[in-house]
Amino acid sequence: YLDAKYLSSLPNLGQGAEDCSGLKLRRAPKWTAGGVSDYVFDVGPGEVGLTAAMTYVSRFETNPLNDPRGSIPPTTKVDLSARYTFPATSSLDLTLTGFVKNVTDNTTYQGVSSGNSRGTVIDIAIPAVGRTWGASLMAKF
Repeated sequence: YLDAKYLSSLPNLGQGAEDCSGLKLRRAPKWTAGGVSDYVFDVGPGEVGLTAAMTYVSRFETNPLNDPRGSIPPTTKVDLSARYTFPATSSLDLTLTGFVKNVTDNTTYQGVSSGNSRGTVIDIAIPAVGRTWGASLMAKF
């Protein structure tokens, strides 16, 4: 839980002096939560591990003056992975991992900003990474 706010301020944010008291701070979501579960069990000569992770971030602002175009909605993301670790030789263990990040493909933006002058028509949006998947092989010796 984060209760971040300007108490009083009159900074020049490139658009002239603005009274920011009462505005929300940039990149300061009120709520952030997450959890991870990891389960490991033996299979044959090695072990299998299953991991699930979930993160939640509440709405936050990316624009110092809280321009609605820079308001990022709440997001929940889920990541899953499975791995198998086994001895390849007496001194070498291998781990094969498969993963999917952002399983629900909950795509949003990491940030949105606009030009530094009033009435600007230039906006820049930075999309967050969508669903990604892959595999890795790790050697421990």
